[in-house]
Amino acid sequence: MRKKLLFLSLILSAVLLCSCYRSYDFNERIELPIRPSEDERIEAVEPSFYGVQYIRTDGYNENFEYPRLIRVTSEKSLEFYYENFNGIYFLGHREKIYSDSTVGFVDAISGYDEEYFKIHDIYLAVLEEGSGSIRHSVAGVLDGTSVSISSHSPEVCTEDMAEWHIIIEVGKGTVIDKINGKDVPVYTPEEIYEAFLEILRNSALEYLRTNYLTTDVTLGIIERTNFGRAVEEGFDNPSGYSPGYNESPAWRIECTLGEEAFALYLCDSPFVFGTVNAPEKPEVEVAQPSLNMATLCDFVNRYGEELGWEELSPYYREEIGGDLYILLYPINIDFHLLVAGESTDDKPLYLRLVSEYDNNVYIDVRYEDIDRFINECPSTMYFSYATVLKYAKGLGDNEGVRHKDFVNTDAVELNRVRDVIARASLECTVEYDTERVYYDHNLRMWKVNFSKYAQLGGDQDVYLDENGITKLVIYGE
Repeated sequence: MRKKLLFLSLILSAVLLCSCYRSYDFNERIELPIRPSEDERIEAVEPSFYGVQYIRTDGYNENFEYPRLIRVTSEKSLEFYYENFNGIYFLGHREKIYSDSTVGFVDAISGYDEEYFKIHDIYLAVLEEGSGSIRHSVAGVLDGTSVSISSHSPEVCTEDMAEWHIIIEVGKGTVIDKINGKDVPVYTPEEIYEAFLEILRNSALEYLRTNYLTTDVTLGIIERTNFGRAVEEGFDNPSGYSPGYNESPAWRIECTLGEEAFALYLCDSPFVFGTVNAPEKPEVEVAQPSLNMATLCDFVNRYGEELGWEELSPYYREEIGGDLYILLYPINIDFHLLVAGESTDDKPLYLRLVSEYDNNVYIDVRYEDIDRFINECPSTMYFSYATVLKYAKGLGDNEGVRHKDFVNTDAVELNRVRDVIARASLECTVEYDTERVYYDHNLRMWKVNFSKYAQLGGDQDVYLDENGITKLVIYGE
């Protein structure tokens, strides 16, 4: 009898455990069984979370910031995102779904029509992971404006990068501006594409600055096309770039230099991979190239702990003195490399990748993970000062915009991001504990946002030119 009772008890326990545990399928679309009518939605105190889809889209691009949110409020806007970002990310159809992939993005969005958008919005949480083995789960919209996203890693992970579009279904008018309680940039599809086009323009201007010693060039409209068109036009391809198929997306920019018209072709990386009818480049004295992050990572992978003075010698550096022999290699706005030792005859004592935001934050690249360090450090984001001016034009000082009576009216040297923050803080008139730095490469303008963490409104944006002179201050609501 006791054996029978024990057996029944074990069966009951197993049933209870099975009812409590649910294996999670990341290709599954999770929905609540009832969606509100429009009237019910309007009367609701807080818009609700209805469902989520997890789509692996890949498409590594170091110029994009992660994570970010894309707010989509109409079928037309969703189609705009698909048409302009398909190819930058893989947003197409998948015939087969393997263990490391998901349904295609275009398949996942097929049900979001105008009827759906009458009482719903969706947010695209765009994430980048250091391994394709990592998966996610969304608990919902918590604390009003924050979406809760958890990452799940197996014991053994692959070493490939992976980008994800997590589709989060919410009630109409729901505002989400945080992931796991942290502020993230939020764009509409049109805004994020305009930001991408601005990155392409800046890349084109940098190419012209480098090759023609000028940016006094008229840039025309940027047209999305493909690599095949560049081939048809007989483009000059000094970089040797080849994506492998002609339908690979490319962007064509018409340029005018003096009386000469020509075109540049760019890929989404972005860099200028070809030209059509470009004028001859002037002869220039060859300067030392600057060390960039990709080259540094390549050196670390190739040389490991043996990386030293010789490998870095071709690159521009500044000797900054001290008790040791120390060389500073500028890398980008956010980081520089410090190499120090007794002399160049000895192995360096350290090779420090240093954050421009805080010079006490660094790693030795020979022994520590560069990607993890970069992801943990603050980064300078892109913005368009031209767009800001359109908004500020015509608004007076009593409308949240200050055009004059600035503190910073004399030119100073801004060598580091910390210099920019310190300079901008002289104009700041609000309490803050958080600083965010943005840069417009085209117009060479800085924007520093001062705010209180987790506080809506009450922030302030200070705009400086490359000489540290304040041009504009905008107050948040």
